[in-house]
Order: sequence, then C-alpha cells, then structure tokens
Amino acid sequence: MPTVYSKTDVPPRESMEYWTEVVAKGKHTMPVLAIGADKSFGTAMADDLRFVAENVSAAVIANSGHWLMEEQPAATVAAVRAFLDRKP
Repeated sequence: MPTVYSKTDVPPRESMEYWTEVVAKGKHTMPVLAIGADKSFGTAMADDLRFVAENVSAAVIANSGHWLMEEQPAATVAAVRAFLDRKP
C-alpha cells in the first residue's frame, strides 16, 4: 500500500475524505505561486491549484526541466522574489 504523506498520516481513503471536506469549505484566498519548468510542468501546477485556490500566480522558468534551482537558479529566485515583492 502506498504511503500517504499528510498532517494526519491517515490511510488513502480517509485522506481523500479529508481533502473532499477541505475543498467543500471553499477555495483558499491567500496568494499562491505555482512554478513550473518549460520542459516539465509548465503551467500545469497553476492549473491544478486553481481548483483549490482563488489567487494563483503562475511562473514558468525557461530552459529548465525538473530541477529548477539546479538548472536555472537565478530565474527561479527572480520568480519567487517578484511574487513576494508584489503589492496587494
């Protein structure tokens, strides 16, 4: 049986029930940054997060694959800084 990583360390079925309840309460309103790589996730992470969060910003790091901080550290840090520095 696969291991479920969660705050409550519960079996998979119960974990799905937990997340169903979380989503039923409404989407998160806090700002969320989803970073993808142009040769990997792209905007897919942001697209997925929009199911559970209202305020999602997407960043796609050019010339990168799976390991953003190893492949494009400056661009990755710049994306995070731009997100953190933006005005509400």
